[in-house]
Amino acid sequence: MYTAAGRKLHGNSSTVSAQKNSFKFTIATYNVLAQNLLEENSYLYSHCSELRYLEWSYRQQQLLAEIIRYEPDVSWISSFDVVVWVGGMV
Repeated sequence: MYTAAGRKLHGNSSTVSAQKNSFKFTIATYNVLAQNLLEENSYLYSHCSELRYLEWSYRQQQLLAEIIRYEPDVSWISSFDVVVWVGGMV
C-alpha cells in the first residue's frame, strides 16, 4: 500500500491473534530533511523538476496532511529544523 505522497507503507495488514489485555497502535515516522541542510546542499536536489517541492511550506503541508490522514497514535519526525517548523506552525 502507498500513501498519497507515493511512500510505501510497511507492515502486515493481516490480523494477528490478540492476547488478553493486548492493544493495537500505529506509529508514523518521517525523516523530513532539515530545510537548512537542503539549502546548504541544493546541488544534491538539482534533479527536482519543480522547485516548490523543495520549499518547506510545501513539504510541511504534505507532511501534516499525511499525518492527519493516517491518524497515527505516535508520530516521530526527525531531521528537521526546529526554527523553521515552529515558525511555520505559529
